[in-house]
Amino acid sequence: MGILFSYSLYSSILLSLLYLSYKWVLAGENQHAYNRTALWLICLVALLGLPLLRLAASIGADAPAAVMSEIEMGQIQIGLAADESVGSQPLWLTAVLWIYLSGVVLTAVQTLLIVLRLWRIISAGETVSEGPYRIILTDDRGIAPFSWWRYVVMSRSDWNESGRMILTHELKHLSLRHWIDLAVAQIISIFQWYNPSAWLMREEFKTVHEYQADKAVLESGIPARDYQMLLIKKAVGARFPSLANSLNHSKLKKRITMMYNQNSSASRRLRGLALVPALAAAIAVTNIDAVAAVLEETSAACFLVEETSEPVAAEILTAVSGLPSTESTAVSTREVSEKTQDSQMSPATVSDHTGNAVAAVAAETMTAAVSEGDKPSGKTAEKADAPESVYSVVQKKPEFPGGDAAVLQYISDNIHYPKEARDKKIQGRVVVRFVINKDGSVGETSVLRSADPLLDKEAMRVVSTLPAFKPGEVDGKPVSVYYVLPIGFSLKDDAKKENTAMPVVKVKSVDDKQVADVDGRKEEVKVYVDGKLYEGNLADIDPSKIESMTVDKSKEGVIRIEMKK
Repeated sequence: MGILFSYSLYSSILLSLLYLSYKWVLAGENQHAYNRTALWLICLVALLGLPLLRLAASIGADAPAAVMSEIEMGQIQIGLAADESVGSQPLWLTAVLWIYLSGVVLTAVQTLLIVLRLWRIISAGETVSEGPYRIILTDDRGIAPFSWWRYVVMSRSDWNESGRMILTHELKHLSLRHWIDLAVAQIISIFQWYNPSAWLMREEFKTVHEYQADKAVLESGIPARDYQMLLIKKAVGARFPSLANSLNHSKLKKRITMMYNQNSSASRRLRGLALVPALAAAIAVTNIDAVAAVLEETSAACFLVEETSEPVAAEILTAVSGLPSTESTAVSTREVSEKTQDSQMSPATVSDHTGNAVAAVAAETMTAAVSEGDKPSGKTAEKADAPESVYSVVQKKPEFPGGDAAVLQYISDNIHYPKEARDKKIQGRVVVRFVINKDGSVGETSVLRSADPLLDKEAMRVVSTLPAFKPGEVDGKPVSVYYVLPIGFSLKDDAKKENTAMPVVKVKSVDDKQVADVDGRKEEVKVYVDGKLYEGNLADIDPSKIESMTVDKSKEGVIRIEMKK
């Protein structure tokens, strides 16, 4: 439901700005077929805008068959405490979802009742054939003439007094299939019941329909005065506001005025080009950080009462990985974010709110992210085989708002252990590859290594909702870059075992030597900073100035640190 609501919000933004533009530049023009086409285009753009944008981004960022060396963020292990029952989203968001669903249901029920009422009137009346159409005569004088689907409905008295005039009007509605326009507009109104523009668009369709039908009556040779008197007489009577075209449409004054207007010149159609900047403005609105954040948050929302997923409440414990033992010191998430902002992601452990380690992050540094473009080798970047627009290695790697630690925190806050997977005790490691596009958005997402369809789907979902990065660069220009993110899923007991077995080390300076504390054993290690053996106190190194940190697995007890230039 969250995805539907988010899609509804996105399409409502497009629809609203396009409708306002139409109302401003086209609504008063005497070019009814053109205006009807414009209204259809607005509906199609609003409905298909988001899917088409995502499809275009996916096509533009297709992964090549062979990727040379993607940037790999470290493994993130997501665990689940069996007794967790805390909600994974704000209460207000759950309330909004229920309100939205209630509105959809009520509007759909109202539409169904209107259809049933129409069908009851049609079924109860006398049928007269008129070519492919059917005329329904009813004894109820309170029903104003209307048309729907292949039926024209009017009272017997109207048929006897002005039958041919009314029939000319209503058959024009049927021949132009105006009922399809109203059906589509009503469907949009159901899913955008909160959006005034959706309801106004439906009324705009009906106005254009009446203009077209009125013009057909006058062109048939019926005197304008006689027809206008008929409209005035039929200004009262039951109307069907959603699905049918009624002869007594409420905008009578505008209809009579339009009968005397000259047809708009062909050059006036150029005013329709105003819809193009309106569309650009609508897309720009959806890309505003605050708006995009709301769309992303609602997209991931769900009804908590269904218990389809469980939250992962987490805090981060700093540590260094790659050496054969473990010890870590807890610090707050805020502290980790501050220390690692604008630097490589620090290896970390994820714990639940009770302090039990239910997840582990064996994060390796992203040394593949930066090429040697600043060095005199002349090689600025290494591009993947195909397509040409996606890189594996860049001079400047993409940056997540808040640094790499914020990526970890975002995933911890937004990923859920699928309920079905939990019940079946399904665990495993999913390796997700995704593209960070030139504009910083997350593009194509795919699974390189599958654990289970349930886990794959959740890993893909949370990665696809990542907010925009600051894009990677080559020669000072933004480019699309591949990222690889392993995400492990394990239940609480297994997460404890896995976390315990993970090689995590706390390195300290003791007597001018660098010592790793390994389960109570002290092992001397060598630390190199910018290629030089470091003999000082590690506490003197500012974490915010660290560009990357790697463990040299080919040599026992060697850690290499690169500082920002």
